[in-house]
Formats: sequence, C-alpha cells, structure tokens
Amino acid sequence: MLLACNSQIKDNNKNCNFVSFGLYCGECHGKCFQGYYFKNDTVYKIALSYGSDIESINIDTLKDKIILDKKDSKKINSILNLLPENIDQEKEKIGNPDDHDQCGIEVFKQSKNNKKRIFIDTDKSKCPKKYHDFIDAVVSLNLL
Repeated sequence: MLLACNSQIKDNNKNCNFVSFGLYCGECHGKCFQGYYFKNDTVYKIALSYGSDIESINIDTLKDKIILDKKDSKKINSILNLLPENIDQEKEKIGNPDDHDQCGIEVFKQSKNNKKRIFIDTDKSKCPKKYHDFIDAVVSLNLL
C-alpha cells in the first residue's frame, strides 16, 4: 500500500514520515478530529481540534494521544489496508464528506517530497464500492 509508513503494512514508500486517518466533523466544539496516527512502528490514537492540525503536530509532545498495544495496532493497521491500492492517485474528495452534517473520514500522508489529504464521505451511497469496507470499518470504531 502506498499510503503506509510503518513496517507492519506493505510499504514501498521509504520516504514516508507519517500517515493518519480518522473521523472529522465540521460543525463541532472541542476535538473535531479523532483518529489514528502511524509513525515508524507505533500507532497512536489521537484527538485534535481540526484534522488540518495533523500537519503541524509533534506526536512526541501531543497530550491527547494513546499509544496502542500490539493487538489494537494490528486491528487499526488492517483497517488502513482496506483502502484501495491506488489511493495516492485519487482526487481530494470522494463523495460529499460532511456536506449534510454526517461527518467525514480524513486520510493524510506526509512524505519527504509529498503531502496527500483525502476526504471520504461516510455515506456509502455517494462513494465507489471500493471504499465501502474501509468506511464501514472506520465508522464502526465510534470515534466521534
């Protein structure tokens, strides 16, 4: 998978710094993005005011984080692996994420030479079938 940054996931991108994914809601107060941050072989559960904050955080000093144990890390890695192989070539929006207060899924990758952010609708009827398993898995985490 091109998005992956850690050795637990199939990774052909050796320059990857980190990946994150989670749910976000535009109309909320407090921690409007809750999800997961992958760096090296560590998976963190994180909470941020906005998903766009992911680019500027220092995971080492972030207070709202939990380091996942091996079992939970494996589960979250398996969800990330549900993304289609060609996700790096996708447009920025898939469906109409958060256009009628249903929230959305945000996936972000930062590598040495590239940043990629994708917003995915949680309403599967608005997304190609290849995203349905990923959407179901993320929604089932009950992040927000």
